Amino acid sequence: MAHDVFLSYCRSDTTPAEALAAELRARGLRVFQDEVGVHRFDSVSRTILAELGRSRLLLAYYSQTYPTRRACQQELITAFLAGQREGDPLRRVLVVNPERGTGHIEPIELRDARFWSPSAELRHLTEAVTRKVDELPTTIGAVDHGRVPLSLPAPGHRPPPKFVGRTAELWRLHSALHPQSATLTEGGGEPVAVVHGVGGIGTSSLVAEYARQFGATFPGGVFWLSAGDPWPEQLTAIAEALGANGNGHAADRVALALDRSREPSLWVVDGVPAGLELDEVRRLLSPHPTAASVLTTTDASYAELGTGVPVPELPAAQAIKLVLNQVETLAPGDRESAHKLVDAVGGHPGALLDLAGSARSAGLDSVRRRLFSRDWPVLEATAKRLLAEVDAAGDAGLDVLRAVAAFAPEPMPLPVLDGLGPVGLAVDRLARQSVVRLVGGGALEVPAVVAHVIGTAIPIRRGTSGSARPRWPAAASGTTSRWTNASGRRRSGSRSSWRTGFPCGRWAAAACGRRSPPCTASSRSPGSSCGNAAPIRRSASVRSRSA
Repeated sequence: MAHDVFLSYCRSDTTPAEALAAELRARGLRVFQDEVGVHRFDSVSRTILAELGRSRLLLAYYSQTYPTRRACQQELITAFLAGQREGDPLRRVLVVNPERGTGHIEPIELRDARFWSPSAELRHLTEAVTRKVDELPTTIGAVDHGRVPLSLPAPGHRPPPKFVGRTAELWRLHSALHPQSATLTEGGGEPVAVVHGVGGIGTSSLVAEYARQFGATFPGGVFWLSAGDPWPEQLTAIAEALGANGNGHAADRVALALDRSREPSLWVVDGVPAGLELDEVRRLLSPHPTAASVLTTTDASYAELGTGVPVPELPAAQAIKLVLNQVETLAPGDRESAHKLVDAVGGHPGALLDLAGSARSAGLDSVRRRLFSRDWPVLEATAKRLLAEVDAAGDAGLDVLRAVAAFAPEPMPLPVLDGLGPVGLAVDRLARQSVVRLVGGGALEVPAVVAHVIGTAIPIRRGTSGSARPRWPAAASGTTSRWTNASGRRRSGSRSSWRTGFPCGRWAAAACGRRSPPCTASSRSPGSSCGNAAPIRRSASVRSRSA
């Protein structure tokens, strides 16, 4: 049986959705709604997808909860892509918005389109639905949805099996790659998306999940390259897989093969390092205009090449879910422990997965209790990755991070940096690594996980004698061999109740003054620090630059 309307809604919105369905049926419309078990599970069953395929229009009851339900998003994506393949992504979708604002509605095209509110007369809504249905002679299932794309080089990059959240970012990525369909994008623009965020935030996983959910949009294939691997070899492998053998540059052979195909494809370059010239980055983009390009990086400045898609920390509820999803059997108190872990390191997926990995053998409660221990560094992998990114900014960068971390979770006013001397270059490098970010035009802040690492695992440069020794067990190799721990201890479970060690001066006094009496030059010898904070020994090069 064919349906005029497929009503898509969350289980928590059942009562208003049923009232809406009754009104539509009273107008003579054939409405399908899952009356048995609305999204009891994370994914849509084949039966529900079949009923969606037999419907002409999807009507989304788009509450605040709607974008957090994976099943709702699967339904919406199916209808949206059907309309997009017909030339209008809004052709198969109408929205009822019960909220006061529109910020929760994704994709942005739906915000730009006309939507309906339950406070309006239902008569007007039902009339709009009826007109829309009359414009659709076929069902959603009758639209050619395309085939699952081929991933090259095989086997391709797969998303995590239990991907959590990121609804807004997935839709923003899709809009960035289809600027000709985004009604709010002027002039169309280039189909280039720069997915950026601090290391370990999950940019690669986001793009892999996008390829899984929206892959039918790219029947020509998904090409996944790593910026850290030899470039000619990767291009050659793709050219050969596309049957473009022979002489000539591999990029030219790939371009010719894509030109012959003329099918939309996706060109992903993963892990583009920060600090490159834009011309260097531009050479990594797709060699043919039929292939939309995605770059993953920590460097937001590359967004000049297309559209930036920032990847922030996960909201607390999703971060807790990510941790609990990794634990096979929950013990009493595990939910509370997961909540406290998220409170300590924020919604940083890399850090949370590190902690969850340790919890598989030790338990979440044990990981929580040892999170601030210097003898068992449960965040060693995350800390080493962040330290490697900080290293490019040198001594001045470390000083900046320690000062900003002292204010966490509040932003640090920029004038606090005055006492550090010329640190503009260091701040710029840290910002290009997404380790610090400018907020409100006059303050700096760091992600919670950075503040945690700075406060518990790092940080002071060792002196010229080399007597200081790192306490990370594996810190004796690679970048972290030049770091050692501060002696200060965390004073309580709140991030705002501890401070890192830093030298006294105008900026240090300002930082310390937030939590203790201001420092005074007469009360302390030059170079000493406040309270339990350990002093920083600056290198001669930094001292000379500051002079």
